[in-house]
Formats: sequence, C-alpha cells, structure tokens
Amino acid sequence: MAYIISVIVLLSTGTATPELPEGVIPDYGEVPEGPGWFPNNKQFMGIYTGCLVLTATINSLRFEHVGTITEFGALWTIFGVLIVIIAIPCITVDHATTNWVFRKFEKDAAAESGIRNPFYVFILGLLLPAYSFTGYDGPAHMSEESTNASLAAPWGIILGVVFMIFVGWSWVLSLLFCVSNLKQVLGSDEIPSQADGDPIAQIFWNAFKQRTGSGTGGIIMLMIPLGGIYFCAHSTLTYVSRILFAYARDRAVPLSWLWIKYNKTVKGPLIAVWGTAFAAFLLGLPMLGSEEAFTAIISLSTIALNIAYVAPTTARILPWGARRFKPGPFHLGWAAYPIGVVATLWVGFIVVVFSLPTEYPVSRSNMNFAGVTLLATFALSFIWFYFPFIGAYTWFKGPVSTLEEKQADDSGSNSDVNMAAITIVTQTKVAEGTPEAADPAQQA
Repeated sequence: MAYIISVIVLLSTGTATPELPEGVIPDYGEVPEGPGWFPNNKQFMGIYTGCLVLTATINSLRFEHVGTITEFGALWTIFGVLIVIIAIPCITVDHATTNWVFRKFEKDAAAESGIRNPFYVFILGLLLPAYSFTGYDGPAHMSEESTNASLAAPWGIILGVVFMIFVGWSWVLSLLFCVSNLKQVLGSDEIPSQADGDPIAQIFWNAFKQRTGSGTGGIIMLMIPLGGIYFCAHSTLTYVSRILFAYARDRAVPLSWLWIKYNKTVKGPLIAVWGTAFAAFLLGLPMLGSEEAFTAIISLSTIALNIAYVAPTTARILPWGARRFKPGPFHLGWAAYPIGVVATLWVGFIVVVFSLPTEYPVSRSNMNFAGVTLLATFALSFIWFYFPFIGAYTWFKGPVSTLEEKQADDSGSNSDVNMAAITIVTQTKVAEGTPEAADPAQQA
C-alpha cells in the first residue's frame, strides 16, 4: 500500500522522467531525473508506518463495523477488477498481439537475469501468484466469529480460490494486451518509464496518454488497486490478529496472557490487533533497506504458509492420521486422498523452487535467502520446543479447552457470546497454567 501511494504521488507531481521533445530518444543512462517526488527509505518508512496505524485503527472499531468494511472491500475488489479489465483495454490505443500474449517468450529479458531455461523462468513466475493465494485461509481464522462455521468457512475458502483463479487470470490477460513495449513498461528501455518501472501504473498511464494525451486518468484509475490493497491489508490484519489470539488461547506464544485479552467494547481481541500491526512494522524494517530481504520475506512467507496449510492434509492421507480423522459436515470423501497427495507433492516442490536463485551468476546482492531463513525458522522452532526443562514440550500439550460442552451447545448461534466466553474461560485456564488437551467436542 505504501508503494502504490508513493507511485501515485510520483505521477501526480511530475513523473519520474522529464518531458522530452517529440522524436528525441536519449541514451537511457543519461536521462535526468524527472520532477516527480518519490520518497527515500526514511520517508517510505513513514508512509508504511502511517498505513499500518490507519489499518490498525480501523480494525479497532466494533466488530460489526469491521465486518461491514470487509464486505464493502469484497464489493470494491469485484467491481474494481471488472472496471479495470474492461476499461483499460478499451482506452488503450496500441495493443499487444494475441501471439505475443500467449506464445511469446521474452528470451532477452530472461537472459538479462542469466536465466535461459524457459521452464525455470515459468516456475519462478509462480512465486507471486502463489503468494497471493496465501490468504485463502482467512475464513478459517474467522470461524469463531461466524455462524454455521463448519460449512461457512470451507465454502468461503473454496469460493475465494475460485474467484482468485478466474478474476486474477482475467486481470493479467487484460493488462498484457495493453503492453506495446514491455521494456518501457518495466522501466528498462531507452524510452523512459514515467512510473519509475512500476508496470501496472505505467500501463494505466500509457492507456490514458495514448487516448487523451494526458496520463491523469491513469492516476485516478490507480485508486482502484490502492483500495483493493487497503482492503486486503484490512482483512489480513483482522484474521492474523485472530490467529495470534488463538495461539495465545493455546499458550503457544510468548505473552499469551496479553494477547488473549478480549475488549468488550469492540467485541474483539484489541491488543492482538495492535500487536500484529507492531509485528508488521518490525518486518518492514529490513524490507525497506534491502531488496534481497524483501524477496526473502516474500519467499519465506509463501513457503512457510504452504507448509502450515498442507501439514494437516498430509497427516490426513498418512495411515496414522487417517485412522484418527473424523469427517465433519464438510469433507471431500473419496477425493480427499488424491487431492492430499497432489497438495503434498506441490508444497514439497515449491519449497525447493522458491528457494532457488532468481538471477545468475549468484552474488550477495541477488542471493535468494528464503532457504536460509526457512532453515533458521525451523531451527528456532525446534529449540523453542525441545529446549531442556523449559521448552514447549514441558507445558504445551495441545489446544486448551475453552468452553464447557453445555456452553458450546447453548451459545453456538451467537458469535459475540462465543467470543466472550472463549476469552473468559481461556484467560482463567492460561492464568492457572492448565496444560491438558481439549476434547474436540468442547472446541468453539
């Protein structure tokens, strides 16, 4: 969100390149900087922090208001994407050919990164799509605040994935047909990039520049993805704070007594919301100063989240887990096993692929540190759990019981009562240090 705000400000204040006389194409390396303002690292950090504070503040509203904003965000995304995939190709004058969109492999662009294998390039290109799919678990984390969660959560996941597949593919195709000069869009051509190499902003700018002679319409159109990114950040903070709350309920994170606190006014874990925002602030510090750190965090988050997603799926298809699995109201039946096998193989594949270098020859400046950070994460987790005498193995015995059976049965239709009851019972048990695992029938 901070980056797209910076690009909008850049284009609004004069673009990244000066206006050149018609027909003049100078040496790209000698083109002076344009008059547009773009933040340095410290200024960017300020914008990033402001975005976090705004998102956390709105997430601190009463739960029903947060839910309304989330629903509005879904509508914004749906209609915003439809506007872009229809309007931008219609406004663009110089379109790409169908052959280029579907069949052209940019060998020269790939060769600049030292990669000549088309399959390798294709696999590396899956990183960002895979990263965008890491949010489909959101409905599961919000299930304790939903009615009929055993069916609503899985259907929310399925519908979200289907939406991302078809709408995301339509978005990419529509923008590709609006690219007449790929290098200029990427900011690597002798013709300068007004958006300083941001491809989406440059496509929007070119479309309106070709049609109207001014890129102002492209700046206005950028408000659509800006809104979509904000609502994505809003929803992410909402459900990640619930993850922190759930981990605290199970005494699986430090300071569990703090994150488990429930605010009756907003009907949610307010401290967990701001704790999550602060963690995002800390993660932003290395990303702002190092492109390698940014790539490593994106890769690590994609790999780690997929490992977390597939772990219960893999356990389900193994004999040990299959004997213990009890189907709920929503299950895949006979299809669970083949789907589980494919999912497990896929995650094993991306763990390797997304740890590979993205440029050759490999140097410190272009090294993909995802594999290193992943191993470090596993090592810290192993130490955290098995450290002699005080490790988690001595006190973490599984999910903590949160509700008595009668409470679960009587209050199952009231999400606010559920949330409050979960917190009250859990705070008591966390304070008492209750270690026993919960009966699944008692889980909210």
